[in-house]
Amino acid sequence: MINIKVTEVLDIPKHEVWEAIRDFRSYDKWWKIPVDISHSNPGYLEFRPLPFVTIGIEVIAGKTESEIRFHYVKGPFRGYGVWKFRELEGRKTQVSYEIFLSPIHWVYQCIGNTRFFVKKHTKDIRVIIHRIKKHLPGKGAALA
Repeated sequence: MINIKVTEVLDIPKHEVWEAIRDFRSYDKWWKIPVDISHSNPGYLEFRPLPFVTIGIEVIAGKTESEIRFHYVKGPFRGYGVWKFRELEGRKTQVSYEIFLSPIHWVYQCIGNTRFFVKKHTKDIRVIIHRIKKHLPGKGAALA
């Protein structure tokens, strides 16, 4: 199993960060890569990190403002991702995303075990977290 976790602090109140992550329809405004939203299932979306790779995820839990879980159901890996939100002083939020992925083929296991894979996904997740502020204009800048 591949496990990657990224934690950042944003100058945005917790409930606003949580709402942005829950709002699949707005992902195309702030995600790093284009997102395709399923109209038949409002809790499902697809994205293409590479021209020949499509990842499908669906929300499996997200009723509290502390956590949202996604299930990876399409693509070279299966597993889940967990967004966690913790309110900090000064209307700031600690945001983390952790993924737990299992490859569907030994080739993807080899790819997933490389430093490049972990480093790239860590960077991409960090960029996604900081782009949330793009979806919430005027809410402050992200902290490093």
